[in-house]
Amino acid sequence: MNRLVGLWWLYAPVALALVLLSRILRPLLLIRFGNLRNHTIGTLSLHAEGYLADRDLGLMPARTVDLFYHTEPSANRVLDRLLDRRLHVTPMARYAQAINSRIPGGRAHVAELGNAKRDRSRDHYRAYTQTPQHYSLSEDEKGEARRFLHDRIGLSDDARIVCFFSRTSSYLKVLHASGNVRRADEIPADSIRNSSIATYLPAVEELARRGYWCFRMGAVVDETIALRHERIVDYASSFRSELLDIYLMSHCSLVLSDTTGLCDLSFMFRRPTAICNLFNMLILHSWGGVLMPKKYIVERENRLFTLPELLANGGGPDAPSAWPDYARRHGLRIEDNGAEEIHELALEALGRKDGSWIDTPEDLERQARVQSLYKGQPLHLGGPFRATLSACFLRRHPEFSG
Repeated sequence: MNRLVGLWWLYAPVALALVLLSRILRPLLLIRFGNLRNHTIGTLSLHAEGYLADRDLGLMPARTVDLFYHTEPSANRVLDRLLDRRLHVTPMARYAQAINSRIPGGRAHVAELGNAKRDRSRDHYRAYTQTPQHYSLSEDEKGEARRFLHDRIGLSDDARIVCFFSRTSSYLKVLHASGNVRRADEIPADSIRNSSIATYLPAVEELARRGYWCFRMGAVVDETIALRHERIVDYASSFRSELLDIYLMSHCSLVLSDTTGLCDLSFMFRRPTAICNLFNMLILHSWGGVLMPKKYIVERENRLFTLPELLANGGGPDAPSAWPDYARRHGLRIEDNGAEEIHELALEALGRKDGSWIDTPEDLERQARVQSLYKGQPLHLGGPFRATLSACFLRRHPEFSG
């Protein structure tokens, strides 16, 4: 903070001139200022990719230059470097934004990669399928990552990689330890978004037997995992680095996870996904992949709360903190996906990816029902819904689709 105060006197005159120039040029060129939300890797990657996709699709205002600045804490500085290469990032934007907010007419000069309102209106499916990947590591960075993985575990350059991980509250507590973004007491120890990494292990053991290298990802994790195959790597607990985080997530054959923020990198790098333990059926990756929800059980009737019921009631609680009230109101308890369900999900996702999966007529009928239920639904991360609700899950619970 003292450093920023000291730099203020250095940058302020130039920043003021830039802001005044932006006002003069506004009829011809719109100059805007904004910050990057570097503390959250999921939101940052989703918005950064969506921002450039919108530009490709002609959805950005014409004759606009947006200047951004990095914020602290940073979730991944290698990702920050990737953004530097494609966006206009400069410390000057911090001071220009501060001055801009104090001069009338400043709202027109505010730049945002994304926000909740923009997310809801975004067509992520069109962005995902009709624009190229916009961010990538340099060849030098890729080479450094490959050499390290080869020397450390003998990984070949053409190895097939699966990244798997589950959400806990440990990462947030470390990231926000300073209290600059959130206080520690605002982060629940037991969130309904969390799931146990142990339930993923039977799936990754099967994938390892099939020749995949399976990397357990995570910047901060609660526990190590038992390594029951040479191609299962507890990377998060051993040699994790910010460069390897980005390399592995951008080169994997599959992301197997719950709704933790790291899985949002799959949009930035166009990676196939198998997402389990969804806690809200309106807060999801609508553009692709195979999805499996947590099970909401109507306790008095001992049955699943169905998809039509969920969609009629906000998709589920809109935040983990809302779960107690939501559960009381609807008489629910919640169950995570079990190890067998996650095992089936992973194999289904790979089968759909390589073309070996075959839907039965009943599968197709249920998927059509799911698609009809989502038609016109206001999804939190934009629509339309083009993901696949796991056929394996619907076979186990055919009543879920209504």
